[in-house]
Amino acid sequence: MYSVFLVDDESIVLEGIRSKLNWEEAGFTYAGEATDGELAFSMIQEIKPDILITDIKMPFMDGLTLSQMIKKIQPWIKIIILSGHDEFDYAKKAISIGVADFILKPFTPEELLASLNKIAEQLDGERKQFSDMAHLKQELESNAALLRDKYLTDLVQGSLDTAVSVQRAEELQIDLLARFYIVSVSEIHPADGNTDFLPEAKARLLDLIRNKTECTTFFVSPERFVCIVKSNSETAKEDECYNIAEAIEHELAKNLECTVVTAIGH
Repeated sequence: MYSVFLVDDESIVLEGIRSKLNWEEAGFTYAGEATDGELAFSMIQEIKPDILITDIKMPFMDGLTLSQMIKKIQPWIKIIILSGHDEFDYAKKAISIGVADFILKPFTPEELLASLNKIAEQLDGERKQFSDMAHLKQELESNAALLRDKYLTDLVQGSLDTAVSVQRAEELQIDLLARFYIVSVSEIHPADGNTDFLPEAKARLLDLIRNKTECTTFFVSPERFVCIVKSNSETAKEDECYNIAEAIEHELAKNLECTVVTAIGH
């Protein structure tokens, strides 16, 4: 089941959505609610729902600001915006944030359920992609990948001098040049001692980080994942590294029978 969190400053809307949908029968869980964006932001960080439904206009923090902040730290959350007739300009801005769907007020429970089902199909599709191991097997077994991981392992373990390190990076087309660096090491522990899930865990992690150009990632062992984050800003590199660590923990611990421990350092 996918969990849903609701944010709206109108109690009648909260009550209506909460009570008029049979959540479990529909295949969802009602994870919680808040009456303004500021309160919701801290709650969502703790609850980590799959889907966020938020009104676009609220006091203290509006739905657009909330969505933008949530997408930055928990990008896996799918967002549904509740929008009024006079809020089209807001809706256009929400597209660039990555909002999954819009529902125009007033709406019926059936319309809301249709939107939730559409997003559930998207989530199902994303999860199905993770089970396709063909591209991962090809990448891990290729000589280029093995050479790359061996070089990066030697680099972080301090067994290469600077000149050799720079030359090898150029040969392998690895761009490591930046003003600041920070490294996270994530160790994956199976809940029952069974390590059969590790190939899927690797696929999920590589897919999660694949488009982050500021990150260089590799495995030093089947259960140990390293991420080098480079940046021209010391504060930005730390924020990005903590966001990545949280995303790794969420992706693996939620979908696989395992726990993840991440250490962060220079």
